[in-house]
Amino acid sequence: MIDVTIPLKEYSIDDTGVHVSDTISRSFIIFGEELPLFITSVDPLKHLFHSLAINLKDSLVRIDKNADSLIKHNDHVWQLDPTFIRKTVFNSDYLVNNVGQQGRISFQFFYLEPPLKTNEQALGSNGNESDILPSFQPLTASPPGSAESTDSVHRELKSKTVELPIYSLMNMRLRNIAIRPERNSTTSQVISSLDIQLARKFEELFPEEPYLTVDSLCYELCDGNFKLPLQPMEEMIEFPLNMKRHDAYTINYQLQDSTRLIKVTIIYKIGSSYKIRTSWETEVCLGKPTPSKSIVSSNTSTPTFIQPPSVQLPRVLAQAHFNFLQSKITVKKGEPFKVTLQVENTTPRVLNLVVYHRPKSPLAQTLILITNDLKLPLLSPGTTFQCDLEIIAIAKGYHHNTKGIKIVDLEALDVVDLGSSLSILVE
Repeated sequence: MIDVTIPLKEYSIDDTGVHVSDTISRSFIIFGEELPLFITSVDPLKHLFHSLAINLKDSLVRIDKNADSLIKHNDHVWQLDPTFIRKTVFNSDYLVNNVGQQGRISFQFFYLEPPLKTNEQALGSNGNESDILPSFQPLTASPPGSAESTDSVHRELKSKTVELPIYSLMNMRLRNIAIRPERNSTTSQVISSLDIQLARKFEELFPEEPYLTVDSLCYELCDGNFKLPLQPMEEMIEFPLNMKRHDAYTINYQLQDSTRLIKVTIIYKIGSSYKIRTSWETEVCLGKPTPSKSIVSSNTSTPTFIQPPSVQLPRVLAQAHFNFLQSKITVKKGEPFKVTLQVENTTPRVLNLVVYHRPKSPLAQTLILITNDLKLPLLSPGTTFQCDLEIIAIAKGYHHNTKGIKIVDLEALDVVDLGSSLSILVE
């Protein structure tokens, strides 16, 4: 029989097994964490362990007893290499942007029954060796090694399954916008905006933790085996960064074309128990060109869930208050700027809000909401929340209003246009 141990806190290893410093049992796994997974047994594992199958959604990884990914500390304690788990099992964008939804990961261990004792071992254990003459040789004695081979043939293959929920606590989204520096320019530049935000599940899973710490974030251009780290357009965020429950950040990078493959790696930790490394590799691709002369193309996401309801629902957001703290501002073309939105929930229900941009007029399309599809925390009745919206203007002009910046309640499918109260002069 084998046992499986996945420690949460500090542990030690000796010939008898894995000893943990805390008796709290693990109830979930964080996507991308350095997972310490141990296989232990009283009998030598080389005679018992057969293979391991790891299933995460539709991905299945199989490992046999001779795989290099198994770290054999001693005869009774083996460990699955945490690097192998991170690079192979967690090497996908599954759960990278799942808003904290639950998935399942299962570890199925296959093992053989402990070998039966031979006649000599049985006699030895009963202390009857002195009753047998030293020169006695049984007439039915088997050739050397045949007992082991015969025993392994008749030993039954059994399995033990450990299944746990798995969550991603960091939502990451990449949006790319191609612009021409000048109206008649033949070359284009790409602004690649990386959004990072804590999933709401963080508050539920770690109620005692006020924040998690992001140690580093790396944005790399990839070309085969060559990787080139890029610096953001503005050094506005310093690492390590403590992200609280309702924090959201947007980091902008400038590219010269849209044919690049990029890789984003974020390393963060929660207290002293969880160390997580998430890598995300994707192409920087753009959508179809828009009619505007100043905009080449954009794949800025627009929520597909915003559809007119089939029946007329009560106007929930008509009872809430939305205000921009800066009603009239002057900005420079091509330079990102921020406006502060204040939301006051004066309704009798909890609001589940997302801020997005859907411009209609050609002038409105020259303003780009970098923090598009910004998901706000759940707002209980009587609460007030402030958030920063980051915008970039790609053409000069005066916007008497910025219609197209909207907010939607995901439960009631009620939409309000926020931009009518915001005026912007672009120089």
